[in-house]
This record gives sequence, C-alpha cells and structure tokens, in this order.
Amino acid sequence: MEKRGLVGIFLVLLIAGVISFFFDMQILQYIISLRVGYLDLFFLIISGVVKYVVVIGLIVGVYFFLKKEIKLSIKIIGSLLVSLGIVYLLKFIVDRSRPMVLQLFNTLSDASFPSAHAASVFCLLPLFWLKYRRMRWIWLMFCVLVGFSRLYIGVHYLSDVLFGAFIGIGIGLFVLKISCLD
Repeated sequence: MEKRGLVGIFLVLLIAGVISFFFDMQILQYIISLRVGYLDLFFLIISGVVKYVVVIGLIVGVYFFLKKEIKLSIKIIGSLLVSLGIVYLLKFIVDRSRPMVLQLFNTLSDASFPSAHAASVFCLLPLFWLKYRRMRWIWLMFCVLVGFSRLYIGVHYLSDVLFGAFIGIGIGLFVLKISCLD
C-alpha cells in the first residue's frame, strides 16, 4: 500500500507534466501575478536551500558509507547523482530556454527543462516515504514548496518542475528497488 501512494504521485506528475506543456506560459503568468512582496524573499530562500540539500545529502551519504551503512549511503548518493545526471543530460538535449518573464533574480544561464531543483528534492521522497514515516509529509511539503518556488521566482515553467519531480521520484524508486532494500 505504501508504494502505491508513491506510484500514484509518480503517474499524476507524468500526466500533469504532459498536460501542462500546453498551458505553461498562462500558468506561469498567473503565478507571477500572485506575487506578494513579503513572500519574494521566502521563496528565494526556499529555492536557494536546495543547493545545500544536495551537498548535505552527499555528505550524509558519505557519512553513512563510513559508518558501514552502505545500503543507506547508496540510496542517498545514488538517488541524488543519478537524478542530477539525467536532468543535466536532458537539459543539454532539450535545451529549452527559461521563461521570458519577470524573474526575481536574473543570473541563470542553463536550460530550463527539466528542473534540477525539483529532481533533487523529489529523488529523496521515496526514501522518506517508505523508510522514515514521521518525515514523509514534512519532506513532501518541502518538495512542493521547492517546486512552487521555481515558478514563483520565474525561472521555470510548470512542466519543467513536474517533469523534474517525475524524474526525481522515478530515480528514487529505482534506486530503492536495485539497492535490494525493503
């Protein structure tokens, strides 16, 4: 039953991602129209925290490796590295330009599709969902906030975020399955 919830989220992200391609600009413009000055900093911080999540995730993975908890280490490091590898390969292949809307910070130069931020946080969701039940809803809410922050600050389309999340969860599930863990 537990994996069914993840598979459901996985499928909803795929379907929503495909549909959102047709409405990306309208959805993004609507979200940007909802901006409130005092939330700008909040969403910039949420978006910026993801870089540290990846670094901390890799450090934690190495820590567990050194503590001889190899399986947990493989889950964390494998999920992060494989999902980011696939995302950056797709960014290179697809080469979709970032939205030409008002961005809260305008220093980005890489491609938009898919969102590496979404993939980075969502790839760890299966681990939290199946192994750390107390953290599952907190992590899911953090993942959603990260995805929304990428839209709010104007650096991604909805389909970028949904496919990044789709890739992340897919890789997380795959790594759990091949790491021979329950």
